[in-house]
Amino acid sequence: MKYHVLNDYRKVYRYGDGIRGMGRDLLALLRLSMKDAIRTDHESEHGMTKLTFSVLPGLTERWIHFHRGIDKDVNIVIGNCSGEKDPFADDRIMVYNILNIHHGEKIDLFLKKIIASPIVILSDDDVYIRSKQVYAVVEDLFSKNGNLAAVSLLPRKEKAEFIKRDVDILMGSHCLALRRDIVLESGVSFAMRSANENKKADWFYDTGDYLQLRLQRAGFEIDCKTFLHSEDIVALDGMSTWLLEMRATRGDIGPRIRVHAEKRAGKAYRTALAAKYLNGVRGEGVMRDEIIPEPFIERAIEVSREFLDEEHAEKIERERGRIVARLTGGDGDSAVRIP
Repeated sequence: MKYHVLNDYRKVYRYGDGIRGMGRDLLALLRLSMKDAIRTDHESEHGMTKLTFSVLPGLTERWIHFHRGIDKDVNIVIGNCSGEKDPFADDRIMVYNILNIHHGEKIDLFLKKIIASPIVILSDDDVYIRSKQVYAVVEDLFSKNGNLAAVSLLPRKEKAEFIKRDVDILMGSHCLALRRDIVLESGVSFAMRSANENKKADWFYDTGDYLQLRLQRAGFEIDCKTFLHSEDIVALDGMSTWLLEMRATRGDIGPRIRVHAEKRAGKAYRTALAAKYLNGVRGEGVMRDEIIPEPFIERAIEVSREFLDEEHAEKIERERGRIVARLTGGDGDSAVRIP
């Protein structure tokens, strides 16, 4: 288990409870690792739990808000890695502090030690399920096929060359429904791992990739097609990474973009535009006026746009507008202008 203390402190814990928060989350991780299980009864009536991890409670609050809007009874467990002690107002949510170790390792621990539901929907807190019918479809798929281990609600678009010969579509870990017993019985971790035995090549299985490969080789099925083009799943894509960077640099993200400007400028601009919209979201359970300070977002918009030509920037603005429209109940043909 690797952990980058200084980087995590700079980007996450210094904005929470600092060293005290990091120590508290480390102790929580050690306790969780040493115990057999600390499960309580998290099952909702349909035996399903949603799991996410939070480094930015303001972003997670808005994720909760939108999910409560379509299903007030949805069962939610959150791994709190923000360094804040009690970040959420909704007492129906089960919140567990944990050090911000690698994502796959956190998933493993929560599946083994905390969650008891037979079906788990693993979701990033910038991916939104916009219809209660999604849950019904997932349950139906699992009930009809005892060999089905997972249903990807947001298959991953990119995959390394070395894995293409083994896997047609990657399930990803951004929004994924799991049959918990099959995953645990496989004994395979969600964690990233080297794809090269001598580890000299820079090839690796991303979070969940190796698990998918092993499950399929063992004869289990992974459904990556049912929701491949679903309008009911709205993804804002990798928000936390860039928001943490914007907060740490007060929006002056130019040096970070410049290293790989052709890839990073668009991602940063998309994140900043979406954050500007989300900062304005208010509703039940949303305690924070901002995910990160508005001036940092404005500065990040200004900086990232400098790396984009006018046509590319306008394309991103239209795409973000359409996604926000879907998030707020519109269709994919309409668009919301982000102020």
